[in-house]
Amino acid sequence: MNYAFQITPTQVDGQYYWSAESTVLKGCAAQGETLAEAIARLEVNEREWLSSAQKHGIPIPEQGAPPEEYNGKLTIRLSKTLHRQLMRYAERENITVNQFISDAVAQRIGYHNGLKEARETEALPPSV
Repeated sequence: MNYAFQITPTQVDGQYYWSAESTVLKGCAAQGETLAEAIARLEVNEREWLSSAQKHGIPIPEQGAPPEEYNGKLTIRLSKTLHRQLMRYAERENITVNQFISDAVAQRIGYHNGLKEARETEALPPSV
């Protein structure tokens, strides 16, 4: 694989399968009954996507290039109630709201990355 991709376990009608989608090549995706099968199919689809793009004059992104730049700033909208609860919680913890949100996001992403790693080794079923 030459481009970044995202893996998602999915369940439909009681059957599990894996979806693999390029985060750089728009519309390039695949699925399989196993993680390995989904990635192998995405690799084939990536080659086909690039061949088709070249044939039709579609610009090909640089390998490994991020889809956009990130500056670390984020603007969100919250309900007044949630905003008030957030402010009170951060105050109770004696941290800034920014620090609270950053910690919460880091914790959540860490949790999902741990699950992702476990799923990639197929140590956990997709429903966990």
